[in-house]
Amino acid sequence: MKFLAHQGMNIHLDHEINIMRAWKNNHFGTVKFLLLSNPTKYVDCENLFIQICVNGHYSLAKIMINVGTNVNCQECAAIIAACKEGQIDIVELLIDNGVNMRFCCFEAFEKTCENRQFEMADFLLKHYSHVKSTFVSIMSWAHT
Repeated sequence: MKFLAHQGMNIHLDHEINIMRAWKNNHFGTVKFLLLSNPTKYVDCENLFIQICVNGHYSLAKIMINVGTNVNCQECAAIIAACKEGQIDIVELLIDNGVNMRFCCFEAFEKTCENRQFEMADFLLKHYSHVKSTFVSIMSWAHT
């Protein structure tokens, strides 16, 4: 990819197709290169961002956030999926960058528990009071 760019080829033509092909073929170095070489082209690649978060690629998630990718895209799908997969570093990164936990904390916590991600559940309960208060209200509602 770098060779083609140095030869003058427009590697950003069909940018979303190229970066998704690189992602699907596990060419994470190419994904990083494309993100860094023209980051504004990839701000709206929400499906890629969600996949990066699900798979725990912290540095790629951070790059996409730094160029302006919406951490709340697709109704907070990135944090819900990261919780489900137990990606604590990614969840922390998303929360630190403004993900709307009040909007998605129930679903995120539910997916965490469904997938038996007990370390993630413990992390959420210990570090985020609104998750804990949501959990307590759910439990009290269930016992009435």
